[in-house]
Amino acid sequence: MYKNLFILTLSLLTLASNAQNIEFYKGNKKLKTLDKSSMKNISSPKKYELEYHFSKARTKNYECFPILPILKKVYGKELGGEGYSEVIFEATDGYKAFSEMEKLTESGGCLAFRDLDVKKGWEPVGRRSVSPAPYFLVWKDKDQNTANGYPWPWSLAKIKLIKFENRYKKVFPTGYKTSSDVYKGYLTFRGQCFRCHAIDKQGGKIGPDLAAPQNILAYRSKKMVYEFIKNPEKYRYTKMPAHDHLSKKEITQIIAYLASRKKVVSK
Repeated sequence: MYKNLFILTLSLLTLASNAQNIEFYKGNKKLKTLDKSSMKNISSPKKYELEYHFSKARTKNYECFPILPILKKVYGKELGGEGYSEVIFEATDGYKAFSEMEKLTESGGCLAFRDLDVKKGWEPVGRRSVSPAPYFLVWKDKDQNTANGYPWPWSLAKIKLIKFENRYKKVFPTGYKTSSDVYKGYLTFRGQCFRCHAIDKQGGKIGPDLAAPQNILAYRSKKMVYEFIKNPEKYRYTKMPAHDHLSKKEITQIIAYLASRKKVVSK
């Protein structure tokens, strides 16, 4: 009796782990659950041969559902809207990967549901050599890789749209009106600087953190920061691009935003 109960429990757990459903959320609200058959009705399966950077193989072949038609069907006008700018991909084991919304609105992303290079199952991925089943988000073009910020989450179970301010609470200028210089500077910072620079450990990692452990305006004058944003190569050899396309007002607003991140500002 106990042996049969154990086998039944094990079978149920196996079925659960192999479930081919994806749950779609907007914030914490679940909108829809789609199984493989439902996704097939929305997005015709494609066969992709792509450059692959998770194994020794130079290329990989998958059968997959282009993800953009599915996202458009589920989220409608919310996809690419100003409110929900970030995406969380949650794996079956609870691991979470983040991405900017704009990446998902490009073509090339595809939900792989079958590995065409093996007779059965999947080629393992990652440091732990795990199966990417039931779904593996892959990208067709060689430039759509993790180095360029494109998400490649495997064992995908949930997709959630979230707002920028909910993910980057230290970056978002809470309490400032949208008409203020601080808020306008935040918008420019987010579009021009955020990919390379962090605000108190939230954001890019290419350039220095501009708010921690000290705000940059605690040890650099506003004039110096202004000139450096405008043309950094005037002062040093650097990978930071010039921002001479920004107006004086736009750069001044960025500085107002940086000043708002901590109340330590030099003259």
